[in-house]
Amino acid sequence: MLDLWLIRHAESIGNLDGTAADTGLSVSGRAQAQTLGVRLSAVSFAEVLCSPLRRAQETAALALPLLPRTTVHDLRELESSRTPTFIDPTDSAALDALLAAPLDSTESGPAFMSRVTSWLQGLPREGTVLAITHFAVIREVLARLFGFRRAPQSIGLQSE
Repeated sequence: MLDLWLIRHAESIGNLDGTAADTGLSVSGRAQAQTLGVRLSAVSFAEVLCSPLRRAQETAALALPLLPRTTVHDLRELESSRTPTFIDPTDSAALDALLAAPLDSTESGPAFMSRVTSWLQGLPREGTVLAITHFAVIREVLARLFGFRRAPQSIGLQSE
């Protein structure tokens, strides 16, 4: 039986500054990855698979420094050609404009779903496999395995 572990990368600088850039981990993210390593130390993984994006690679390197890992291109996030920009979260007009703009994606949703499904179908049938990847990949894998409908993602301002 396959025992699949799905882990989202630790907090990245891009998570903090709102860009879509392939950034490294934040100081907090580095601590998260090291804590993850402590928690995973008792598990014996047959394979460690990792997205090629920097934030996932750094998470894997800090969490499991002694384990070999395989970079898997299919574990990358949905590819977008949107230019990364910083938006001040207090600038509601700029945030509204960003949210209203269509996502300029270089990969369609169906192509992304097909890519993730293909990766999932290619996994071994036995062993303990760890995949360090991204939220959308994990959401798609869970949807495929458990048959739930995916709700669209939304971003909004929280009022205090």
